[in-house]
Amino acid sequence: MEKRILKDPVCGMTVTAQSFYHLEHVGQTHYFCGPKCKGRFAADALRYSGVAAAPAALPVDAPPKARPFGVRSAMLALAVLVTLLLAAYWLL
Repeated sequence: MEKRILKDPVCGMTVTAQSFYHLEHVGQTHYFCGPKCKGRFAADALRYSGVAAAPAALPVDAPPKARPFGVRSAMLALAVLVTLLLAAYWLL
C-alpha cells in the first residue's frame, strides 16, 4: 500500500492520506496534521482552499424573499389610487 504525501492546507506540514484528521470541502478531501488545523480550516475554508462552498438550497416551503417594488406592486398601487379617486369623485 502506497502512502501519498500531502500538505496540510493550514500550516503546510506534511501529512499522509491515512491521517485521522481530514475533512471534505466542495468534493475534495483535505488532510490535516491535527485537530487545531482541522478546526481552523472548518471555520474559514475559503481562506485556506480558495474555493467557496455552494450555497445551500432553500427548502421548498421556505418563504419567498422580499421583492423590490416591481410591476405587480406598481399595478396594485395604481388600482388602489384609481379606486380612491373614483370614490372621491362620487362623494363630491
